[in-house]
Amino acid sequence: MSKPGEAVIAEIEELIRRDDSLLGGIFNAQEQGITDAKELVSEGFGANTGVVSNYRTVITLITSGSLPSSIELAKRGYRAIDRLRKNATEITPETSAYLDNLFRELNEFSRDEKVAAEETGKLIESSDSLAKKASEIKNAIYVYSFPTYLHFGVIGNEELKWFKVGSTQGSVWKRIVEQSRQTSMPEDPVLLRVYFNESLDMLSLEKRLHRSLEIQRHERSTATQTKAGKEWFATTLDSIDDLADLLQLTIVKNVEF
Repeated sequence: MSKPGEAVIAEIEELIRRDDSLLGGIFNAQEQGITDAKELVSEGFGANTGVVSNYRTVITLITSGSLPSSIELAKRGYRAIDRLRKNATEITPETSAYLDNLFRELNEFSRDEKVAAEETGKLIESSDSLAKKASEIKNAIYVYSFPTYLHFGVIGNEELKWFKVGSTQGSVWKRIVEQSRQTSMPEDPVLLRVYFNESLDMLSLEKRLHRSLEIQRHERSTATQTKAGKEWFATTLDSIDDLADLLQLTIVKNVEF
């Protein structure tokens, strides 16, 4: 895709400047001189530096026309463009055409089966690496999902995805994978997060996490909805990370998600 001209970039930046989501918040904060990711987090712009990095990447891809490195970022990009377009009162034909073309390219990239297969492979490798780290943690809260859930999201709202949030005493990841195979799931689960604090009761904190997600109206599953059992939540990793941070838990991540 051709790069946007200065006039188009200026108009897009104004649209982002007026955006009332984290996208606009981070953009405006950076214009005010707050550029350090940790400082942005401390000012309330995201649960962690990874969130800040993702939004910065979205800002860059929208203003530069470049394709992202992952399907998830492509989805964040075209959802952001859709929101900016809906909130735009007036927009020049040049900027409108640019955003339409970029939206289409990001959408097509997010549906590329070859890219999806490559990302799934990396996701599984990173899950295995995280599981090895988690085996050294006796008491923790874990978050996992299935590649299909992560790729397609929740029906009617692909920004939300199904995540299992549970606590463990000792390493249980091997058992989780084995149970998944015994219940004839078509793919193995992937471990995405491990939260822990050796001085706190993980079982109690797991219940608090569940309650908090329900209070925030993140839908809780039935076996029919997920086909993988109960106690799954239709939410975002950013939301779970934010709650884990509030509960003063250390966050260990799957680097691919």
